This record gives sequence, structure tokens and C-alpha cells, in this order.
Amino acid sequence: MQRFLLLVLMVVSVNAQAQQKLGLMSRTSNIREAANGTSVVRCQVAEGDTVLMLNDAASTEGYYQVKARNDCNSFVYRNRLRLISGTVPTWAQEVAVPVEKSLKVCSFNIKWLGHYSRKDNVSLSRFLSRFDVVVVQELVASPINIISSSGAQVSADPESAAFAEAMRAQGFSYALGTDGTGQSAIGTTAREWPIAFYRSDAVLYNASRSDFIEPQVLANPTFDRVPWAFHFTTPDSTLDMYLVTVHLAAEDKDKPQRKAELARIAQWGAAQAKEKDIIILGDMNLQDTTEVRSALPQGYTTLNTRGLPTNCSTKSPKPFDQVMYMSAHTLRDLDSAQPFTVIDLMQAMQPYWTDPATTYPGQPYDGNLFPQYYSDHHPVSFGLKYGVKDDD
Repeated sequence: MQRFLLLVLMVVSVNAQAQQKLGLMSRTSNIREAANGTSVVRCQVAEGDTVLMLNDAASTEGYYQVKARNDCNSFVYRNRLRLISGTVPTWAQEVAVPVEKSLKVCSFNIKWLGHYSRKDNVSLSRFLSRFDVVVVQELVASPINIISSSGAQVSADPESAAFAEAMRAQGFSYALGTDGTGQSAIGTTAREWPIAFYRSDAVLYNASRSDFIEPQVLANPTFDRVPWAFHFTTPDSTLDMYLVTVHLAAEDKDKPQRKAELARIAQWGAAQAKEKDIIILGDMNLQDTTEVRSALPQGYTTLNTRGLPTNCSTKSPKPFDQVMYMSAHTLRDLDSAQPFTVIDLMQAMQPYWTDPATTYPGQPYDGNLFPQYYSDHHPVSFGLKYGVKDDD
């Protein structure tokens, strides 16, 4: 008897939630693959049909995500239906209530990626395979032949291409900036290419909404290297965000420059009308917790609240790598089950070392050799929640 009562309560609970997620079609309409009028048509729903609402709290670019009778789960223009409550159709009663999921994000300055021929790309890619998104700093050459945004013809660099291919072998796609940025010309380690690796079943990359935050990418008066904003959306459209990758002014430069760089990024973020989840991440070269607090833009918080050191050197530990976000918009999206973590790179890579003829350069740390194989920075990671609804 107890089992029977529990089953009834569960069915009532599911139906009660589903009753609030119904829509009635006002006219025959196409259900499209994505939230825009030019994407592929998945199916068609007739006037008077009932659909199950999958994002009834807010529309996505003017579209609702719905599930129709023919098991079509995609997007319909919001003006083609009205929200209703009532009896849940039999075909919709078994639809699962949305479940909260976690997106695992990593930010990693990989020392002069595309310069060192010793870089252990296979081991690094295997280690990074645990993440859904990996944003990399210090890619110093393009992995592909490309005509840059400044019109220069750039040839693929073998070392960069080897790392990109190793990441592809682990199931990653990648998004590459349209140019190298820095104070020096292409072909030097001071010129960096923005790149992010991602799993396409976890996030969708929107190239049309991604760009440098300022058009002058070479010898910019504010930035040593102009930040690139990657725009990502989860396939269910319940989370979208900008991941703004940065490599701020070097530590031998003035602290006010780094503060000014962050202030300019915050100014850019405030001007984004369609997106308020602005996450600034990367190598900020911040020297200590005092500078971190001083440099934080107004309204922003850092995940590295304790000023954990992120450089591999134990002689001069510095909180170089940070993840900053606007509390008012993004705090609710952070996954407490996947907190900010600094991963000990020397410890993490030791199991991958297979050369019996050479001593592993991470134990003890060899500041000359270890970065050539791996990096002089520890990767940092954090989690974001999705699967229910977005807040902007």
C-alpha cells in the first residue's frame, strides 16, 4: 500500500508540473532546429495542437523550446502559440522534468603553446579531457592557415596544429580568434591567439557574437593583448555566457595598467544588452590579494577569493589566474558542487610521464624544462549549472 501511494504522488507531482508547461498552437508552424527563422525545419505542428513547453519562463531570441506530439524537441516562434494549463496529453506525461546539470570549465595558460617542440600534447589533451570547455592562454601561433582580420595571410604552425589535433582526438572542437593580439608582430611569443576548446554536446559556440572587445588588436593603448569574448550556449538554451579570455599586462609592468585593463573589460560587459553573464578568466598577472581586491571592477567578484597561487614556481607563489564574474547575474549559475579549484600541474602530469631515460621535470620542479613539456601555470577549473532556465 505504501508503494502504491508513493507512485500516485509521483504521478500527480509530474502532472502538476507539466500542466504549467503547455502551449496551444494558434496556427500551423514549423519547429526549427535552433532559435532562428533560417535554421533547419525539424517538423511541423498544426493549428490547435498542444505542445509541451520546455522553457516557458523566458523566450530564447523570440522563440520557445517545445516538445510536440511527434517527439520533436526544438524551437517555435513564440507568437505562434499561447500558454495554457489543462490536462497533460498522454504522449507528454512521460517527459522528464528538467534536471540541473553541470558544465565543467577550465582556464589554462599553457606556456608558449606553438613554440616549444617538446610540448607533450597527447598527455595534456588526455588530462584536459575531463572538462567540457577549456580556454587557453599563450597560444603564440595559429594552428590553421588563416587570413587574419587585419588581412595578413598566416600559415599553420606545426606545434600549434599538433596540440589542436590532440584535443580533437579527445572529442573537442575549437573556436579560434580571428587574429593574433599583442604589442609585437606575428611570429613572436608576445603575440597570442585566443582559443577555446569545447565539447559540442555540452555547448554551442556562437561565432557571430564572439570577437575581440576592441578592434585594434596590435599595439593597443589599453591592453597588452586585447581580450577575446567567446559566446557559448548550452544546447538546451538554459545557459548562455561570454567567457572573456585575458592575459593582462606582465608582472614587471605597473599595477594600474592591469586595473585599467579589467575596468575596460567591465565597461564592455556593461554595454552588452543581450548578455549579462560576463565571465572574465585567464592569466591576470595579479601579484597578491591586495592587488586582486584593488583591480576587481565594480560589481565583480573573483572565484579565487583566497588568492591561491597559480604559478608553478614554489619560490614566488602568485595568484596570477583568476575567474571574475558579476555577482548580480552569474552567482546563481555557479555550481557549488564544482567549486573553483587550482589543479597542481606537476602532480597531475606525473602519471603521464613515460620516458624512463629522463627524470620527470616536475618532481622537483624544473623551471626551464617543465614548461617546455607542460606549462609554468597550474590550470584552474570551476562549474556552471544549466538544465532548468537562464536568468537573462
